[in-house]
Amino acid sequence: MIRRGLDRGQRIAQPQMASTSSSQPEKNRSHVPLCRLGTEPVSRTSAAEEPSGQRECYYYTPATSPHHHHHHHHQHHHHHRLKQHHRHHHHHQHQHQHHPHHQQQHNHQNQQMQHHWPSRVGPIGPWLGAMTAYRLLTISLLIGILCPHHVQGADPKFDPTTRMRLVLVPADAQVNSVIYRLRATDEEFDYPLTFEFVGDASASTVKVESLPCTKYNSVCQANIVLQRRLEPGRYYDFQVSVKDTKGGMTTQLCSITATNFTTPHDLIFPHKPGIIMIPEDAKRGTELDYVIARKNPLFQKPVYLELWGSPLFAIRQKIVSSETTEGTVFLLGPLDFEKQAMYHLTILANDAYAEPGQDSRNIAGMEIVVIVQDVQDQPPVFTSAPPVTKLPPGILPGDKILQVHAEDGDKGNPREVRYGLVSENNPFTSFFDINETSGEIFLMRPLEDIAFITHVGDPVLLTVIAEEVKVGRDEPPALASTVQLAFFLPDRTNSPPYFENDQ
Repeated sequence: MIRRGLDRGQRIAQPQMASTSSSQPEKNRSHVPLCRLGTEPVSRTSAAEEPSGQRECYYYTPATSPHHHHHHHHQHHHHHRLKQHHRHHHHHQHQHQHHPHHQQQHNHQNQQMQHHWPSRVGPIGPWLGAMTAYRLLTISLLIGILCPHHVQGADPKFDPTTRMRLVLVPADAQVNSVIYRLRATDEEFDYPLTFEFVGDASASTVKVESLPCTKYNSVCQANIVLQRRLEPGRYYDFQVSVKDTKGGMTTQLCSITATNFTTPHDLIFPHKPGIIMIPEDAKRGTELDYVIARKNPLFQKPVYLELWGSPLFAIRQKIVSSETTEGTVFLLGPLDFEKQAMYHLTILANDAYAEPGQDSRNIAGMEIVVIVQDVQDQPPVFTSAPPVTKLPPGILPGDKILQVHAEDGDKGNPREVRYGLVSENNPFTSFFDINETSGEIFLMRPLEDIAFITHVGDPVLLTVIAEEVKVGRDEPPALASTVQLAFFLPDRTNSPPYFENDQ
């Protein structure tokens, strides 16, 4: 029976032969059956010459021996002998296909020949590896050409849990309050992501505020802020887009409706601080007050608290029960009463309590006020002190020249101020006097006396001090400030006398 080919993937027994002095095994050329290369059968001109229906295939592997060129003539000799053996084997098989006895002899001879003929199947690993790499490179290039979307990158995606398909909001929601928190991600981290209202935002009931986001964040977020009062039973539809830094954008449809329900603030925040008072000299890390928030009964995750309004304050939170989270507000930076005496802060509770069927917001907020208490740490400040004054010609001793005014720099609890003249290293102090409570300055001696000890055109310098009045033993020390005043004397008349002629 004629064997019409090799089963795919089936190995055939290959004759092997040890190297001799006149011929060595082929190192750079091997015979590979057609079925293992995956190529199509080639049509034959003579079926009797090659009845298997497959052409013998040879491939060359890179030379690994320095004697590759030296053995080239041996390889050609082996190739000729292998071709002759292959054809002789097929002719012999066709001739004895009806004689089992001869077939057995042929098999026996073939087994003997395996010990004398070299293997025609060499190592094909390197060749197949190179072909695989080439094919993968070709496929990747085709994908890049036919599918440019993969080269440019993927668009950002909204968090499926913040789709806002229909959000229930109680009608008593306050204007400028946050009613929802959007989240989005980008698989290529082209952050920050920018959330925008699609359409005319000024005419919308809500606005979108993107929150700070960097490449170190796993998600980017945005707040949906209420701009107008909601009407119960009315539906409000809008669109929100999210865009990455490379221009990729995704848009989602959103809808909210108002319900006839009153927000249970005391249920959402079982404990909330009132007005927080803190002295301006409080140290970093000082705890101000705490808040307790209850989680949404529909969610397993606890409440997550955020503090917004000023970088000088922060919130530290811990889970105190299966239903509540406690957040402690503490000081993060230095305070200055004179720069800012009041702070309005907002605490946002993510996934806070919401009444099922009446409220489906995923965030709740509350406002707190921090008042900074003044501490005596600022000296008096002169509010009125003319730096240059020209004395009138007819001024006499006891006349008022001018008045200065100073106030305590601590505005929260200001102290009274007293005035004086600094006499140290100043010869002109004795020529003037000052009222310690009103700040009025008087001339005490004639101008001629002052002119006697000054050069023409030089100013008379006077230093005024304003000092706080300490009235309590435990109060901080009294602080003082000074200001320098310059007085110019009247022009001196030193022209020679002259006679008037009668005409």
